[in-house]
Amino acid sequence: MLVYYQIKNKASNLTSGGETERIVLYGLGLSKDWFQKTALDIQNGTYEFKMNRKTYIPKKSNNNNFRPLIINNPTEKIIQKAIFLVLEEIYENKEKSFSRFSHGFHLNKSYHTAFEQIKNEWTAIPWFVKIDIKNVFGVINRNILISKLKLKIKDQRLFQIILNMFKAKIISPFGILKEKLGVPQNSVLSLILANIYFQSLDSYIEKNIIERYNKCKKAPKLNLRHSKIDDSYIRIKYIRYVDDILIGVKGPKKLAEKVLKIVTFFLKSDLQLFLNEKKSQILNAFSSRISFLGMLLYNVATKKVFFRKSPVIENNKRKHSRIIPCINALNHKQTKFFKNECLILLCKSYVDQRDKHRVYLGFSIQIKADTDEIYNCLIENSIINSKKKPISKTSLFQLEAWLIIRYYNSVAYGLLYYFRGVDNFNTVKKIITYYIRYSLLRTLAHKHKCSSKKILAIYGKKISAKGRNEKKISFISSVEISNIKKKFLVKDIKDPYAVISIPFISL
Repeated sequence: MLVYYQIKNKASNLTSGGETERIVLYGLGLSKDWFQKTALDIQNGTYEFKMNRKTYIPKKSNNNNFRPLIINNPTEKIIQKAIFLVLEEIYENKEKSFSRFSHGFHLNKSYHTAFEQIKNEWTAIPWFVKIDIKNVFGVINRNILISKLKLKIKDQRLFQIILNMFKAKIISPFGILKEKLGVPQNSVLSLILANIYFQSLDSYIEKNIIERYNKCKKAPKLNLRHSKIDDSYIRIKYIRYVDDILIGVKGPKKLAEKVLKIVTFFLKSDLQLFLNEKKSQILNAFSSRISFLGMLLYNVATKKVFFRKSPVIENNKRKHSRIIPCINALNHKQTKFFKNECLILLCKSYVDQRDKHRVYLGFSIQIKADTDEIYNCLIENSIINSKKKPISKTSLFQLEAWLIIRYYNSVAYGLLYYFRGVDNFNTVKKIITYYIRYSLLRTLAHKHKCSSKKILAIYGKKISAKGRNEKKISFISSVEISNIKKKFLVKDIKDPYAVISIPFISL
């Protein structure tokens, strides 16, 4: 019953699949008899999964390309959620078998924990290896997945019900399909099954790449915290968010190329997955910006990083302070000629030593919101125009004022929370205080057919309106925005672009 209420409270879970189930879609609920019969059928292995529906939606990056979307029946989402809770208990709580480098859809992990790990641990990484896998959810080998589940679980009935779920027929625009590979991408189970599938990759990279190639003592002990990358000091970093994989290599480029080949071979041989060669690439983090999970990652050029004097420089400075008075004392006719030459040589040696032994105060990676992507999303959803001017959103005219305010609030909070840990967080704040706020004002002005000044007179500077049960709904103020401090969050973060594009999901 707990699973039923978790599913029921999410509107998208009530979308009909291949066979419409009236008792769920019309909110009449499910009887205890249904739960008892379903539980008995699952125990006996006689439960039959109904047909699902397959549709195609445009890809976010390219509207001309489409990705498949499997829509399950609501009652079967209840069964999937029950299996999910069992798997989560085993892998997250009991076994704790997921890697610390895996952040996608785990307990107490999110986009932000992935970026926090990158921020704190990826110091002066020159090479980024970005790995993009072709159609991951569509080509996962089900037999390999079941074999990986068997390493932790002994209940044969669980494997059978998962296999039966995979074997369910699918209605598509091209007819009835029966697929042999893959996991439905929007299934309740898809993400945890993908994490289980990639466990062996996490383990392989950790033991056979990171532990094998990491060599040399800590950099400060060897006085290596300077601008030049020493090839004798090697570090491999790794992060995974479901199927988004990023590897950092501190060392020569040849090592980064070797790591890419090793990972490619492992994916092909062990998981039967193949790389998208156009999107998988090696980038220099000091000269390029890497797009990862909607953020831009790069290193600050060493010339712009603050530094302090190392112990070597301080020691040389003390020696020079003793030598210079002696040189200045060379006023005798026979030694006066050497005075200027000695000062020039001493100055040159000091500069050379300073450049060689300077210690930089910070090499932490820069993580920034992709403002171009934010602006493009706002343009596509009629919040600003192509000249980056706030405009009214005509699709909201028919809504009550409090619903319009609530939509714009969801957009504002979505951007604030998603980009809260980035280094250009103040830029994101400015986008909200100007573009989002003024688009709201103009939308209300067009709704009432008056000026923005009159809207401020009607709704106040806080832009407030009474909603259900006389509850006051106000748009987030500039003071509230400025008081939100930059930090990484642990809780699950919603995709702000989805909130902007589908307004009524958040209302």
